[in-house]
Amino acid sequence: MYEPVLEAAARGATLVTPNKRLARELVAMHDRATLAAGARAWPAARALPWQAFVAELWQQALDAGLPLPPQRLDARQAAHLWQRIVAVDLDDAPLLDATTSAALAGEAWERVHAYGEGGASWRGFVATGPEVAAFVRWAEAFERETKKLGALDLARAPDAIAGVAGRLPGVASLDVAWIGFVEESPQQRRLLAALEHAGAAVARVDGDLTSRIAR
Repeated sequence: MYEPVLEAAARGATLVTPNKRLARELVAMHDRATLAAGARAWPAARALPWQAFVAELWQQALDAGLPLPPQRLDARQAAHLWQRIVAVDLDDAPLLDATTSAALAGEAWERVHAYGEGGASWRGFVATGPEVAAFVRWAEAFERETKKLGALDLARAPDAIAGVAGRLPGVASLDVAWIGFVEESPQQRRLLAALEHAGAAVARVDGDLTSRIAR
């Protein structure tokens, strides 16, 4: 039933999952199957949740001297920057909750990049109300501040990596098993397409099948 997953793990493919829980379960499943087959020692399955996979590719690109911002903002650092930007902007509006507004802005930023066409697409938003206008203002400030820091956040990293995928060291021998994604975002499809175009092998395993593994 889980043969595609076990075969990918056995050949040393990088198993990319939507979350840490499924990554851990796939490693455990590979261990159980290998032990049941009579082995006494074996390499651990290589399973990475999506964000860890992106972070690893980013580090490989930096190590190779490819043109990416040298600093990576993790989720905590990005959230802190959003809160600082929003708090300054709402200084004259003390009745508004800067913490909640910053969290919503961060979520909107992630969705814009995951489901948009890439790049600064928020600049084309029509200011249909104060909320949209505020988000555009904060997004511009976030981009400006990260540029000053020479940093990039995880929301934009996949598209940045896609732009240099053809120059990633060893990309032609990269073997990726894409497991458990019931739905792919356009941004995820862009990165996978760029890796495949550069010579990587990308195999998709049925999302419904692997979602049952993690139950």
